[in-house]
Amino acid sequence: MIQNVVSTAELGANIDLSLIAQNLWNIQYNPCKFTAAIIRIRCPATTSLLFSSGKFVCTGGKSIDDNKKGARIIARKIQKFYGRFLPMKKIYFRNFTVQNVVGSFKFRHKVDLIALNLAMPKQTRYDSIIFPGLQFNPNPREKTTILIFISGKIIITGIKDFFIF
Repeated sequence: MIQNVVSTAELGANIDLSLIAQNLWNIQYNPCKFTAAIIRIRCPATTSLLFSSGKFVCTGGKSIDDNKKGARIIARKIQKFYGRFLPMKKIYFRNFTVQNVVGSFKFRHKVDLIALNLAMPKQTRYDSIIFPGLQFNPNPREKTTILIFISGKIIITGIKDFFIF
């Protein structure tokens, strides 16, 4: 089951975050604390960090389609705002890219992490004192990491493409 998707996109123009924060709702912007504006939407439930460069990060979607829809909604909201107040400025939604997908599932049985670590020493790391889960890297060239816990809980992170396995 997918837990979270992180993606990036661009608006194709520099954005005045102060102007947007003063005129649109669901936006938090405090340049003294953080350089990006935080925009939350409810459906689909996503949170985006919008930077003045026009680039933004969208997170929180339970699917890639949810993230893309949330990013498009935010881009459209800013596009409408600029169309009303600064019609000469063109805002486009472009370069949507998935950066990370986090998924999880649970086995019905406990997992012997020590035996698994001994069976695949080049692909795994396990030290119960440092971290309670075994870190499994199926392909050293990929950044995908699978965390396996003794309870049978599995967390997969670092996926950008579902055709890795």
